[in-house]
Amino acid sequence: MNRFEVGERLHERIFYAIFFGVLFLKISTLFKPFLGYFASYQIVSGMVAKNFAWENFSNVWLPQGFYLIQGKPAVILLFYPFNALLTALAFKGLGGTVDFWARFISVVFSTLSILGVGRIVWHL
Repeated sequence: MNRFEVGERLHERIFYAIFFGVLFLKISTLFKPFLGYFASYQIVSGMVAKNFAWENFSNVWLPQGFYLIQGKPAVILLFYPFNALLTALAFKGLGGTVDFWARFISVVFSTLSILGVGRIVWHL
């Protein structure tokens, strides 16, 4: 085995260690309650997901939060919240809680992003 093959195998082992480490850390939080400080992005995504589900997806093109402006839910659209839509679809279709499905979708997309970045780096 030459030096290049040894280095490539080392990179492969490091990649898999990072991949499975992150996957384990993300999966270990699936059933934990929300405690402590969380950024407003997650809070707004949860509000939008619940509104999607409560309104039976009648407002899919107009994501709204729990903020009231003139007695109506406020429109929240800095970007389209696909994560909230997927969370609401899973919550409404499969049951469970919004917290679980939001975390599960986070695990799926984190895993896909690590695999995607790993694939790009692998071919450099």
